[in-house]
Amino acid sequence: MIITHFKSKENPRGKIGPFPQESIALKFPKDNSAPQYSFTKFRFNYRSKVNVIRTYAIVLDIDNQSENRQITWEDCEEWFCDSGLEFSMHTTRSHNQDLHKIRAIFPLDRPCTINEFKPTVEALIEFLGINEYKDCIDEKSYCAEQGWFYPSHVQGSLPLNLSQQGEKFKIVEMNIAKTLAGVDFKNIIITDLLEAKGLKFGQKEPSGFTRCDCPWHEHDQEVSSCAFIQEDGQWPKITCHANKCQDYGFMDFLALFTKDELAK
Repeated sequence: MIITHFKSKENPRGKIGPFPQESIALKFPKDNSAPQYSFTKFRFNYRSKVNVIRTYAIVLDIDNQSENRQITWEDCEEWFCDSGLEFSMHTTRSHNQDLHKIRAIFPLDRPCTINEFKPTVEALIEFLGINEYKDCIDEKSYCAEQGWFYPSHVQGSLPLNLSQQGEKFKIVEMNIAKTLAGVDFKNIIITDLLEAKGLKFGQKEPSGFTRCDCPWHEHDQEVSSCAFIQEDGQWPKITCHANKCQDYGFMDFLALFTKDELAK
């Protein structure tokens, strides 16, 4: 599972690495200087919405800001263990006996796109039977690009953590054509979309194809294995011949964008 680590909230440039196995004591003078993680793979490892490629797990940030109800650690332990799902949860550094602060991680059965992410979060909340507690869950839980602080605690406090093996939650598969209904595909210009993602492309070759940076993965190649073709009156095509990208095509390329981004 992909985990991208960031030195701090203020530093969006990350790197791939293992998830910390133990809670770390709070050593940082302010929130923004603490390290963060994300279960999203970003283009250039740079955390932003436009760089989201795929997300591998859902993080529910239970911050209990609701005026009407609260979710306790004991509630989560009961609900999540009964779900049969694989999960890991821990208290955050602002957790205390009067106001529980919990972060729960649910791996997905396969990486999901930015268009599939929010519906999958909503489906998970419904599956867990906690719809009536949605106002206890931070809205950032619905954002694929969100960075989360490492499991940490204030010196002297006792952090809580719990994990369970089980089934990975199945993502809500989106029909990309339905998701993007209303978008004028005839007016989509691939070079504009590549530029919006910060991806480079070359000159059109005699074959009609134009080589470009791969939108799905970064490859260590002098000559790009990814190329696209867009001719008048023909359906656009973009493909990458690298082994881990061979199953991707034009619709997978469009899935990297929201409907609003494609409508610009």
